[in-house]
Amino acid sequence: MLTEGRIASFIAENNLPFSLSKSLVDLIKATCPNNSAENNMLHELKMSATKCTNIIRQGLGFRFSKELIDRLKVTKFSIIPDETTDVSGDKQLAICVVYFDYEKFESVTSFFDMVNVHKCDSVSLYEAIKKCFEDKSIPLINIIGFSSDTCNVMFGETLSVVALMKSEFPNITFVKCNCHMIHLCMSHACLKLSTSLEDLCRNVFNHFSRSSLRQHDLEEFQKFLDISPHKMLAPGQTRWLSLEACVARLLEQWDALVLYFTALVDEKRDPSYTTKSILKSLKNAFIKAQLQFLQVQLRRANEFNTMFQSNKPVLLYLHDQVKKLLKDIMSDFIQISCVRECDPFTLDVYNTRYHVPISQIYLGINATDTLSDSAVSKDREGMTKFKKGCQEFLLELINQIRRRFKTESFKILDFLIPENALNLKPSSLRNVFKSFPVLNDLFDKEEVDLEWRHLALHGGMMNGEDAAEFWKQQLSVKKINGQMKYPNLSKVVGYCLALPNSNAAVERLFSHVRLIKTDVRNSLKSSSLNSLLHVKNGLKIAGISAHELILDDRLKYAMSGVKSDATDDECKNILKEKFRK
Repeated sequence: MLTEGRIASFIAENNLPFSLSKSLVDLIKATCPNNSAENNMLHELKMSATKCTNIIRQGLGFRFSKELIDRLKVTKFSIIPDETTDVSGDKQLAICVVYFDYEKFESVTSFFDMVNVHKCDSVSLYEAIKKCFEDKSIPLINIIGFSSDTCNVMFGETLSVVALMKSEFPNITFVKCNCHMIHLCMSHACLKLSTSLEDLCRNVFNHFSRSSLRQHDLEEFQKFLDISPHKMLAPGQTRWLSLEACVARLLEQWDALVLYFTALVDEKRDPSYTTKSILKSLKNAFIKAQLQFLQVQLRRANEFNTMFQSNKPVLLYLHDQVKKLLKDIMSDFIQISCVRECDPFTLDVYNTRYHVPISQIYLGINATDTLSDSAVSKDREGMTKFKKGCQEFLLELINQIRRRFKTESFKILDFLIPENALNLKPSSLRNVFKSFPVLNDLFDKEEVDLEWRHLALHGGMMNGEDAAEFWKQQLSVKKINGQMKYPNLSKVVGYCLALPNSNAAVERLFSHVRLIKTDVRNSLKSSSLNSLLHVKNGLKIAGISAHELILDDRLKYAMSGVKSDATDDECKNILKEKFRK
């Protein structure tokens, strides 16, 4: 039973086809010495594709999904839904959940369910989300947070998933995906720069993408200039801030590209308009300097993006991080003394008395060197126009961030920052209970406040700046009699740490789906896909690999009722009966 479970887990963990299971068992048998005890144990082991499928569906998948369902029935949690179209053309609604594990004292992000949907309008998606939880008898009132991308279907003002959910569950905290929003901010700001920047990135990639001969010719120039022979990258439409990697690669290969396209045009091997346009842009120092300026700004945004893609609870840092990002951007064209003292959310950035002279706008070292070392340094009109364009980019970026990031509502979570907790900031959690009214019905406010004040006086020293690790250390402390020291405060902290940062978790899930449901496996059934995802997710949360799987009581129960030759309908009925029990 355990060996079969481990083999099936290995299949799921590594995105392997079910049909490989028989060959894998034969390989394991062949590696054992003849007449050995191991060989005798394995002699009776058989694993067909059908059996492997049923072990994953009825056994392992059931074991991990049932454990999660049982937890969500008694735990407050957040949901992260999103929809996609898979390789077979099916529309899928995926849902991830975030909850606080009070046994391990840590926030956990987990795959919950993926279902087929026929329509992707707000009403259909909302009903599908509700049905996912109702079918599993999970109380919808346990949902405390919601995060998704900022499309109108999800976050529209009138008829959207969020609007429908607010009308029925007003106490849920709604979080727009911070990664998606910073991507939109940068996209709008880029419209203030030359439109030829993205055209250049895309045209250069398209020129080489399907021609090995052109790539070989470019390699000759790369070798001549002693430049790493890297391939060109394409700016993705859907990947958050993927433009930075594309711009960095283009700038890395700039000199080789100039020589390559110069030879191409001079020798008339490709006299097309696109080729000439690429060469013209490559020889334009202002274009190169704009890309170098953009690279600096994209790097800032990507640092912000990376932080909020994390599965760790970082929503508590949102207000401070947005404030820091705004000040960093302002420091490029506003006097530093003003930036230090101002409120970056309200400063009138269009007031020129706060600005540095146009000639002193910070562009980055590489952009400044490009403009200084070329003939364009004598073009005063062109230089002024270039720097004004960069200033307009910065102004638009600030406007977009201010308009999209409404961080005041999350500033209340500052109490979770270790430094604030140990310095009794705030002195009372009264405003936390006001911001999250549902807490009033769950906990004794006075008890929570007393424990909060006690923590500031007697709490241990924080370990770095990681709030998750800090609270794990503090909340796990016990009294002399063995009881938890902060039983009430831990519930409030757990509630707040279960709020989502972004919808990065569900985007990562879609990446896993693409690795599992490939062109070759495009007929994979939804039930099998769900079970495979539950096994992968369950192993990851447990922190183990397939070969470390343990036959505990839950797994023993799940595996004992597996019918290895069950049809799809039989498997469905078996699972329905198991979940009912």
